[in-house]
Amino acid sequence: MHLDDKDSRTITMCGMAACFSALFGTPLAASVFAMEVISVGVMYYAALFPSILASVIAHQVALQLGGGTTAFTLSGVPENTDVLLIVKLVAFGVVCAGMSVLVCIIFHKIGHLFKHFLPNQYACIAVGGAVVVLVSLLLGTRDYNGAGMQVIERAIAGHAAYEAFFLKLVLTAITIGVGYKGGEIVPVLFIGATFGAAYGGFFGLAPSFASGLGMTAVFCGVTNSPLTSILLAYELFGGQSLALFALVIAILVFAKVNNDGFMILWRYFAWANQTLSLFAFLCITAWMFENGKGKWAWIPMIPGCFYTFICVTYIANAHIGFNIPWTPAYIIGVACAVAYVVACCMYGKKRAAKLLAK
Repeated sequence: MHLDDKDSRTITMCGMAACFSALFGTPLAASVFAMEVISVGVMYYAALFPSILASVIAHQVALQLGGGTTAFTLSGVPENTDVLLIVKLVAFGVVCAGMSVLVCIIFHKIGHLFKHFLPNQYACIAVGGAVVVLVSLLLGTRDYNGAGMQVIERAIAGHAAYEAFFLKLVLTAITIGVGYKGGEIVPVLFIGATFGAAYGGFFGLAPSFASGLGMTAVFCGVTNSPLTSILLAYELFGGQSLALFALVIAILVFAKVNNDGFMILWRYFAWANQTLSLFAFLCITAWMFENGKGKWAWIPMIPGCFYTFICVTYIANAHIGFNIPWTPAYIIGVACAVAYVVACCMYGKKRAAKLLAK
């Protein structure tokens, strides 16, 4: 066609946008996705109009030929946003960032592993295919073969097995890694949706809502396409709590764009997790004293003492904390752990005296 480099890029984006739009029925996300993926970090706005035009035309042609628009209805979407909900979403976003990293690593490593031990291309393909068939037979289901849209629909409804995301991840990585042709977008949506539905409850999120968050967040992390992910959330879920989806996606962007972004988020998440455990054990200890079970209070008191030492030592030593050298940080941690035990014992004696007085 004798196109120059600029026109070649534009027509490539148009083709990508048209195929994405016809397949998923999301013309807005498809248009931006092509622009974000062609060159990560740079947006060729000159291609915006042709990409949108190609996307809309492809979507309409698909509809005329009997295709449909992909759309889901989420349940359990929070009506009000408060500080606790934002904390939950940030924590979930950090975990989704870790999940997207895991997906990229496994997609990359499994193929190299097979090709290392089976350098012959045909032997590699045959063994990889046999492994997928064998695993599928052992599982007794074909849920993890093909697109798996029925599994995604169940996940959006709030139902997903804990192992579903991992099985899909491994089987997809083997299939693509050994040489079979296939896409990664739908499997990534599958992985994110099932992960969110299965584990969102641990973050205090409704399974259906967490499934939608996981779907768009993991997609963002794997494809490096934050704007597409926000538009995808809008088109797939009808704009329900779009700002909350944007918040989780922003966490993914920070983790991916900043060189130390993920590690910064993970440090905060890890410390918050340990601190939450500390307060949980403290509450259990206090409950035991309050309900006349003081003789068993040592059971939660010991791990509470340990978590006090861990949390205080970390904050004392960390660069984002007080940046104190390790030795004095350890001493401060031990002192606070001892103080924790002493305070618990004093509270227990005081409470026991009040109970005897009654």
